[in-house]
Amino acid sequence: THIESLAARDKLLMKELLYLPMYISGSQIRQVLDGLREVLLASDQIDSQGIRVRLVGMGPDALEVELMAYAKTNDWSEFLEIREGIYLASMRVVEQAGTSFSPPAQIQYNVELDPTNSNPGDTGDQ
Repeated sequence: THIESLAARDKLLMKELLYLPMYISGSQIRQVLDGLREVLLASDQIDSQGIRVRLVGMGPDALEVELMAYAKTNDWSEFLEIREGIYLASMRVVEQAGTSFSPPAQIQYNVELDPTNSNPGDTGDQ
């Protein structure tokens, strides 16, 4: 077995899936992808060698953009601060492209309860 010490690392991975609405134009998605890359490259707290921003999915409700980068820290609190800054900058990029984030597809469950049954977990099938 191989045990890896996190203390020996000098950087931490930030890997996020961002969801954008399906209705945005090709030029808007290109503007978002380019803008996110610029944000990561402009940050001195991000390792420029490990940056990846790609359109990785086209689901029924949203376009999926993967953002991956290494923060130049092994301190968790500092990592959270760096990630927060990238999140806020990402929001500006998306707003400047004239669009917004989209929540991932939601699954809706419809459960029909028998109002005469005092035990909601009991379906009455026995």
